Amino acid sequence: MQRLKIVIACMVLLLIGFCAGQYSYYQQKENDLKEIVRELEKIRKEIENKRVERKNAVSLLNVYD
Repeated sequence: MQRLKIVIACMVLLLIGFCAGQYSYYQQKENDLKEIVRELEKIRKEIENKRVERKNAVSLLNVYD
């Protein structure tokens, strides 16, 4: 009976360790995805700024034509 309790306790500890590892893994993946989203947002803003610059340049060309 004592041996069974020890085996069950070890299995519970292994399960807790596994769950903690999975949580840590997915937490890191979430952080990685957040970083990717931040980088994509920067790129989107740069593209938007280029569009505005191009639009302003075209407007200036039209004024002087």
